[in-house]
Amino acid sequence: MPALLDWLSAISEQVLHSKKEIPMLKQMAWLPTKGSDETKILHLRVSRDRGWKPYTAFPEYAVPDYRIAGGSKGYATFQTLFNQGWKLVSSDRIVDAALQDRADRNRESGWHYPESA
Repeated sequence: MPALLDWLSAISEQVLHSKKEIPMLKQMAWLPTKGSDETKILHLRVSRDRGWKPYTAFPEYAVPDYRIAGGSKGYATFQTLFNQGWKLVSSDRIVDAALQDRADRNRESGWHYPESA
């Protein structure tokens, strides 16, 4: 029994040390706020399995906004993160990818638009 425990302990150590860290995406985009087609604020995405979220949802990255009337929400955060190597992604590219993803899921589920009369 001790030999089995030693073996399990050794395997556990190998698994723990062999895990590679998944690199953070560090992506930024100017996307509309919910309920608005015009007002865009900075959104961040840190991993593929987490969607785009407003910069304010990431207090560890958010920087206080400039006090400028009509200024872009998140511009100070954008400048800071851009200087730290974060990448800006086109909002058009994000919308196109979301539409393609929805179409792929619909096709996989067998859903289709009803025939017009």
